[in-house]
Amino acid sequence: MDVDRIRTGVAVISIAALFGTVAWLSTSDRVAKPMPVNGDVLGRDHGESLDDYRERAAESLAAAPDDDEGFALVTFYDLQPAADAARILEQADIGRVNALVLDGAVPVALPEPTGAEGREDVFDRTLNLIDHSLGDGGTLPDRRLRGVVVWDDGTVLRILAEEPEVLAVEVLPPDAAWGRIGVRPVVRPE
Repeated sequence: MDVDRIRTGVAVISIAALFGTVAWLSTSDRVAKPMPVNGDVLGRDHGESLDDYRERAAESLAAAPDDDEGFALVTFYDLQPAADAARILEQADIGRVNALVLDGAVPVALPEPTGAEGREDVFDRTLNLIDHSLGDGGTLPDRRLRGVVVWDDGTVLRILAEEPEVLAVEVLPPDAAWGRIGVRPVVRPE
């Protein structure tokens, strides 16, 4: 009979501890509020004017280290055909183009050119793949680029910013990680 009392006592204490633990854990509000952003964000903030964005981008460009690479959103004044965008980037000797930014679409990751390929070839191939993925008869409404996300040092990015077709170059800190970057396209009011 004593064994039954001990077992009953252990069971009651275990159930009370279980209910106490559940009650204590239910006071956590980690999922009841918005979670912090997982990484850095490039592009205009909601409600930010274009002039304010360009000023913020210019400050980030000025602060970019000369000899340390970082990600940057390059926005063109006007939508650029693939050939023109490639020419602009090659004139500045950009080391890496990570993504292209189209109007009304999420940024599209890009491979690096291989062999005799150039950036224009990579842009065209990627745009063709997007066209193909849209299904029978589907084509992109506009194959021109709004901008690109690049990886290079502050010196090269400042040279790129001097190109007359470039509206803004916004640079992230060197510790930003690809895959943890949000990109909001910068649309210029017409």
